[in-house]
Amino acid sequence: MIADPRNTEWFLLRTPEAALLVVAAYLIFVLVGPRIMSSRPPLNMRSLIVAYNFAMVVMSAYMCAEVGVRLNLTVTVLSLLQTRNRL
Repeated sequence: MIADPRNTEWFLLRTPEAALLVVAAYLIFVLVGPRIMSSRPPLNMRSLIVAYNFAMVVMSAYMCAEVGVRLNLTVTVLSLLQTRNRL
C-alpha cells in the first residue's frame, strides 16, 4: 500500500478501520435515529434558526465588504462608471 508519509499520523488516516467506524456510526445514526425520534415531539428551533440566519447574513456582508476592500473593487467600479458616463 502506498501512503503519503506526511499524513500517516493523522486521526482517521492511520488505518482504514477508523474511517469505516465513522461510516458505520453515520449509517446507524441515519437509519436508526428516525425510528428512535418518531415518538418524540419535534423541537421548536425557530428562534435559533432566525438568529443563525441573521448571523450568516452579517458574516456574508462582512466577507463581501472585506473582499471588496482587499481587491479594491469599489475604486474599480467607480472608475468604470465614470468612464462610461464620459462616453
